[in-house]
Amino acid sequence: MNVTVKTAVSRFQIHDELTAPDESAPLIKSIQADRHDSYSIAQHAKSARRAGLGLDEVSRARSFSSGDAKEAALLEYLQATLEADGYPPHHLHEEAREIGWSDEEILEAVAHLALNEFQSLIASAAALPKDQATPEVLPSAA
Repeated sequence: MNVTVKTAVSRFQIHDELTAPDESAPLIKSIQADRHDSYSIAQHAKSARRAGLGLDEVSRARSFSSGDAKEAALLEYLQATLEADGYPPHHLHEEAREIGWSDEEILEAVAHLALNEFQSLIASAAALPKDQATPEVLPSAA
């Protein structure tokens, strides 16, 4: 098994939603996988609202659009990445870079997209409920 980890010579700093640059954190929190499982949708909506995004922006981000041109460029690239059979169109990557996203921020957003897709698969397989406010509503195996 080959595992890639952050090393002293790694090009990019690895972030999560707590260490992401202020500019990208709210957008990252609103991105979600395309599986539409109710558990993940509820989790991402809560995270995005806590990050300060309005309901309209959360709704737009779910459909990979934004009222902000910079965020819209990144979301368009992420949608193409998720839907691509192979590599996403290179021009969308270039457009995201030209409008101001760094390679590090683009890579971070793609990583979060992949993690959200994985979370959605697990949530669907475990049949997690939308209302996860208390542990009593979770299935016993969860």
